[in-house]
Amino acid sequence: MHQGCLVVRGATRTSPLSELRAWYRMTTSTSSSTMSPVRVGWRSGVLGRSPLLVGALITGIFAATYTVFAVHQWTRYESPSWDLGIFTQLAKAYSRWEAPIVPIKGDGFNLLGDHFHPALVLLGPIYALFPSGLTLLVVQAVCFAISAGIVASAATRSLGVIPGLCFGITLGLSWGLQTAAEAQFHEIAFAVPLLAYSCSALADSRYRAAAIAAAPLVFVKEDLGITVAAIAVLLTWRSHDRRWLYLAAWGIVWFIIAVGIVLPLVNSNGRYAYGFSEAGTDPVAALLTGLTAGPKYEVVVLLIAVTAGLALRSPIVLLTLPTLAWRFVSSNENYWGTTWHYNAVLMPIIVVAALDSAIRLTHAHGDARSRVAGGTVLFAPVVAIGLTLAFPLGQSLQPTSNAIREASAAAVLKQVTAGARVESDITLLAYLAPRSTAYWSGNTRNPVPDFYVVDRGLQLDPLGRGAVEAAEDSHPGQRFELVYDSADFQVAAHAD
Repeated sequence: MHQGCLVVRGATRTSPLSELRAWYRMTTSTSSSTMSPVRVGWRSGVLGRSPLLVGALITGIFAATYTVFAVHQWTRYESPSWDLGIFTQLAKAYSRWEAPIVPIKGDGFNLLGDHFHPALVLLGPIYALFPSGLTLLVVQAVCFAISAGIVASAATRSLGVIPGLCFGITLGLSWGLQTAAEAQFHEIAFAVPLLAYSCSALADSRYRAAAIAAAPLVFVKEDLGITVAAIAVLLTWRSHDRRWLYLAAWGIVWFIIAVGIVLPLVNSNGRYAYGFSEAGTDPVAALLTGLTAGPKYEVVVLLIAVTAGLALRSPIVLLTLPTLAWRFVSSNENYWGTTWHYNAVLMPIIVVAALDSAIRLTHAHGDARSRVAGGTVLFAPVVAIGLTLAFPLGQSLQPTSNAIREASAAAVLKQVTAGARVESDITLLAYLAPRSTAYWSGNTRNPVPDFYVVDRGLQLDPLGRGAVEAAEDSHPGQRFELVYDSADFQVAAHAD
């Protein structure tokens, strides 16, 4: 037995529920012992002796969960936006050791001029082995699962198996990860495990590990440089070592390089596409924007609910502020709410903040704070499971399959020959991108395509045009003929 660490192991017939009760009693004990931390193992003791096994278990569970969800989306041709098609073209380019030219965004558009995400070059080798948009969804599923495993392992190391499982489930089922999975692949997939490890190391006072995990965040997305700086400030405060301020400089310098040099230089319009001009020209209006609108309050309430409020006791929770700040001062309403992928990076921060609080409160044996810690840790996954019913994982359990539409979509893909230029609305972009040069029909300067695809089920065209009419309107003087028409989908082929 490790000195200063009490391990409670059940008898041969002790159930996991009894173990859970034992852990809760230990956290609420009035004993004056200075033991730290309290740990509870399963009756076999195997998981209790190896936090990595707990982490691996949680990782496996959620890798399977989010992969099944991804396959569910993919086979039903669910496309919430054009983003998966965009990142599929990026991965395709990287797999060929080419610049990330993404025709879906525009003919010759370099995606490094959209957001600063050089870390996505890691997709290239994976895509080369499995050239499909589904590959990216699976990569994201694994990244989310790894983050939950990291936190579960850290919690097991500090508090024991039961809390470890609770924290892993809380992060794995957190609503921010679920909505990000529903929004399909985005670059933040790589940020989530890095943040999970960095924050977990910070909570465990492993400052060097926290810094090493935080540093690469600057290459995932440009705004994360500010989050890196915030992590560095917290490292400095906790360790009383000013050398960590070099990490803050690293984050700020890369943020400036990304938004001030790289993005304007590569962007076709010569500017950072997501600049906050309102904040610069009218800071008062920007501040009011940040304090208004109902969806923002919903985000804050749900962030607190993820850990039943326990996260608020830790300074780690302050690491959410950079992301919340740029989102809330923006005039773009898509940034404000609980949908899309913007909340995913907040989830590991919030859950590890709760872990940090639980570790500190568990030390406070004999008072009400320790009792709060024990109860809240057990309650947090219950909240996560309850919220799941209203979020994507729960909703995916409802029968929504449309066999006729799915068969029609599959038939469209067979109509488009390999290597052809094809213009399409968002539904099939990610499916067309691997074997053809895909363009989004919403752009006005696309080259003349070999095929033009319309999903009339989207009902986005106020004129209700079919494929032939839409293609000929988009490309005056060109003639197209209908080659496929079934269910919601039509395909027109260039006739000249």
